Amino acid sequence: MSGLTTDLKVASDNVVQQARTITATVEISRWEVQNNTLVAEVTVTNKVGHRFPSGVGFRRAFLDLEATVDGKPFFSSGATNPMGQITNFSGQVLPTESFQSGAYQPHFSQTNPIRSSDQVQIYEELVQNANHEFTTSFTRRDYDVKDNRLLPAGWSLHGPKDLGIPEPFLHATLPVGDALKDPVYLAGKGQSIVRYEIPLPAGATAGNVHATVSLYSQTLPPYFLADRYQTKTLATRRLEFLAKSLDTLNGTDYANWKLLIDSATK
Repeated sequence: MSGLTTDLKVASDNVVQQARTITATVEISRWEVQNNTLVAEVTVTNKVGHRFPSGVGFRRAFLDLEATVDGKPFFSSGATNPMGQITNFSGQVLPTESFQSGAYQPHFSQTNPIRSSDQVQIYEELVQNANHEFTTSFTRRDYDVKDNRLLPAGWSLHGPKDLGIPEPFLHATLPVGDALKDPVYLAGKGQSIVRYEIPLPAGATAGNVHATVSLYSQTLPPYFLADRYQTKTLATRRLEFLAKSLDTLNGTDYANWKLLIDSATK
């Protein structure tokens, strides 16, 4: 708007700086090798004063964990392809990325661990229309299926102490689905602990196994764009052309249609 040639880059740099300094953190808070299994727990902490991700419901954040033996990967959960679709260790797009047969990723926790590369922790809101079909429409939100977006520190299941809030307003802050069974998530610390129980390959020991876990934000999941393309108009054709032409994301902070929030290595 100023006419300077650096405005777009400065705005982008500000987004990246905010994402990586004051949004959320990840930590590998437990690390054990037992009975040929890597047991790792990842603690995610929300640093903002509201849910993360916030705003429109189709935004999501997810954990990407890659484990290696002597530097060679043998397991992943949350990897993506260049279009931002989440894949398993073999590079196959997960059926949950398009909600095939109504499938979606549940909320994982210490008591509901991730054991397969087909499983991934996604912090998101999912809703269905009157026909029990997943939708990104703002006007066809009939059934809440999942809402495990990271809660802010200080959140309470019953609202602020000594402050009466009408039930409909309080209900709007409640998580939906498996997150309601997670005591860490509900503790008011803005945290989520995800447990991984990963079978180890031959030759793996406590000394040569390593892992990196990253928290990514994705404001435009591929399923949202695919949903838009179903409406055949000049505007959606233009959107599809622009989205599929964005190979310039390669080499940027937004490569693979995602933005790194934080990472940790063990």
